[in-house]
Amino acid sequence: MFRISLATEEDIDDIVLLRDNAVEWLRSMQSDQWQKPWPSAEGAGARLRQSIDKRTTWLVRLSADAAATFVIDEYSDPHLWTEFEQSERALYIHRFIVHRDYSGIGLGTKLMALIEAMAAHGGYRWLRVDVWTTNHGLQKYYLGKGFKHVRTIESDYPSGALFQHEVRKRTH
Repeated sequence: MFRISLATEEDIDDIVLLRDNAVEWLRSMQSDQWQKPWPSAEGAGARLRQSIDKRTTWLVRLSADAAATFVIDEYSDPHLWTEFEQSERALYIHRFIVHRDYSGIGLGTKLMALIEAMAAHGGYRWLRVDVWTTNHGLQKYYLGKGFKHVRTIESDYPSGALFQHEVRKRTH
């Protein structure tokens, strides 16, 4: 049975291993996503620690194994999202990673349903994500999960493909 909890400082190594696993798999798929730390190795590490400190990083385990991680928060990059979009109630998904050993079993789908339930419970209108501009497979994944393509921004920022999904209202 999978367990999900907020990540703590003690989980950093497991989250880094999840990320490293994703980097290796992406490299094997000839993707440039995450092949260089963004914006730098120090910056990526600081972002991870900040999201843990802010209690926005989640870790999914099966027994002792780290199976997945994601960040959900209200942060919208002003270089990506318009002022109007930023004024709307939205929850943003960042660094959504499922370890390759757990891919293909529906874990990502279940986690997306959980994230949407959390957004509905919090009264958010939108779930949003910025996706690696050149990772068309990942973009298809989000389209398959009901997200709509908003626009793609061509810039030096690598995740400029923007997607959003209107959160379904809770019925109970």
